[in-house]
Amino acid sequence: RMKDDYMQNGQLKPGYNLQASTNNQFITNYTLAQTTADTTTLKNHLQDHVDSYDQTPQSLTADAGYGSEENYT
Repeated sequence: RMKDDYMQNGQLKPGYNLQASTNNQFITNYTLAQTTADTTTLKNHLQDHVDSYDQTPQSLTADAGYGSEENYT
């Protein structure tokens, strides 16, 4: 659910969660998800990268929003 707008009418608004991967400051992959939490987007985002480049990233750096036991595994 997105933040309420100035009309305060409580309507649901469409929202998308954009994930982007970079390498040397170049965007190498991006995905869109219809979820509010980053924890549920990481696994699919990484799989999309593997499908596109046929290799796994050498390293992964993400903020605490991606922190979950499944993502750490």
